[in-house]
Amino acid sequence: MGGPRSIVAQILSCLISLNFVACSGRYSQPSDKEYLPQKPGSNATSPTTPASSQRIFRGSIGGKYPIQMTLMRGDGGALSGSYFYESKRSDLRLEGTINDKNEFVLSEYGGGNRTGIFKGRWRDTDYEPEAILEGDWSMPNGSQQSPFYLIGQHINPGSPLKLSAIEIREENKKHKFSVEALYPQLEGAADPGVEEFNQRARNLVTNAVTNWKSDASVEPGGKDLTPDAAEDSFEINYIVRASTDAIISIEFDFDEYSHGAAHPSHSFQVLTLDLKTGRLLKLSDLFKAGTNYLSAISIHSIEQLRRWNKDSAKESGDNKPYLNDPEILDGAKPRPKNYRIWT
Repeated sequence: MGGPRSIVAQILSCLISLNFVACSGRYSQPSDKEYLPQKPGSNATSPTTPASSQRIFRGSIGGKYPIQMTLMRGDGGALSGSYFYESKRSDLRLEGTINDKNEFVLSEYGGGNRTGIFKGRWRDTDYEPEAILEGDWSMPNGSQQSPFYLIGQHINPGSPLKLSAIEIREENKKHKFSVEALYPQLEGAADPGVEEFNQRARNLVTNAVTNWKSDASVEPGGKDLTPDAAEDSFEINYIVRASTDAIISIEFDFDEYSHGAAHPSHSFQVLTLDLKTGRLLKLSDLFKAGTNYLSAISIHSIEQLRRWNKDSAKESGDNKPYLNDPEILDGAKPRPKNYRIWT
């Protein structure tokens, strides 16, 4: 697939094509402005959420406790909502504030008692398709501190269709491997398209787990050349890139580590369906026949990649951007292979 840099360019250019789903007129996203990135020239560090609108986030606390959070911004920096652990689905109320630097403090309440605190930062940029919340959770007295990281989900809160997360968790001491996988299932309708999505999402993840397990682990009795290395591990999570009554688009993220390897590997797949028909959608389905949609997407992708690349220098450690401009131009050229994976 090419080197890491070209992969990153292709990934980013594909992901931001989500904007064009809303513009095609054939499969529309929720109309609320908060679901779309800011326009060029706007304040890239300010949350785009208008007062009294909901945003939905998914992620984890401590990297191992999956949660889903719904937040609503009010007047005067008020921030409120709720969240639940995906293994329990019991809501905990959230109340707090967010300042003009996008720093927030949220107190959580369960059964009338204050049970925890989220302290973090809300990050929105005009070149990323979703907002990010990151910081630390702790008990009210500051003990048991643990990091959290949440990614915005493009879900229409008013839709009768609801997403639930199904977990696969396995730890095999004999063969020295572990699996943690999550996949979404739609609830709220028995339409053929909904059933088709549920089956495809379930099969995609369960088949990936089965295939990975067939090659994982150290054989019992075999010689372990790297006994101090971490065990084999396989993690699957997902991001909701679009969810309406008519369309659903999910990005599945795969993180794999092989015992003794220097680094883990990362890959992803996407699943985009027309819920009315159950048909898998191609990128060309979103545009009128004969239109030069790849050129329009390419121009937009290059523009956003350049903004992302400029900011990447601030986080690189050596003040150098991750990509050079020729790599951006090549990775985002208007050719089908650059946009074969899209959401």
